[in-house]
Amino acid sequence: MDYMHETGFHQFPAKSDEKSPFEYAHKSGFFEFFEKNRDQRKYFDDFMSIRREGLVVWHETYPIADQLGPGADTNPEAVMLVDVGGGWGHDLKSLFKTHPGLSGRLILQDLPIIIGQVQSRSDTDGFELMSYDIFTPQPVKGARAYYFHNICHDWPDTECIRFLTNTAKSMKKGYSRLLIDDYVLPNIGAPDRGSSMDILMMMFCSGMERTVRQWQDLLDACGLEITRIWNTRSDYESVIDAQLKE
Repeated sequence: MDYMHETGFHQFPAKSDEKSPFEYAHKSGFFEFFEKNRDQRKYFDDFMSIRREGLVVWHETYPIADQLGPGADTNPEAVMLVDVGGGWGHDLKSLFKTHPGLSGRLILQDLPIIIGQVQSRSDTDGFELMSYDIFTPQPVKGARAYYFHNICHDWPDTECIRFLTNTAKSMKKGYSRLLIDDYVLPNIGAPDRGSSMDILMMMFCSGMERTVRQWQDLLDACGLEITRIWNTRSDYESVIDAQLKE
């Protein structure tokens, strides 16, 4: 109640005196908190690396070999997929293990502090490491696919448009795909799990889970259009396949 009384409860804080519930309580933004509390950051990263164990992995939901294989550049230097903000690389590890014959380079991108931690580990076979901040221009040009897993739900539309546009500018029209692995809620009648996650993301980092229409509007603002949404279960994450608009 103190938070609501003092701040007016802004879902998407835009001014210096507007704070998310997490920032109000901890005097720090969600991600800034982890920069200052490395032990907590480790717990968070460990959780993110195992939280989908036992569930259908994204490349089983999205038939990557069928969708990205045909027509892919066969040059050995060509990039098949960039995992943007991919943490410790658990998604790329799973992809490489399941599809070891997939042509093209696999690149893991994240902030320098995360990439430094990944470099100290020995299980990075099959993919390259690259330091990258999503709010800067995307350095990998013309990859077959750029993959964002649970990135967009951390941010309001204004910030998503910033970093997705950075990647859109590096995509090759008619060739590159943008793959977003996140909740896709129905426009009406969202399930309990997705709705509760929407509230959770709002409380932690002023983010949100999006409906089909909200995803369409967001990607349209970035010069992209959805070609298909590949669903797992109605109450869990889906894979959005998008391309540059014609």
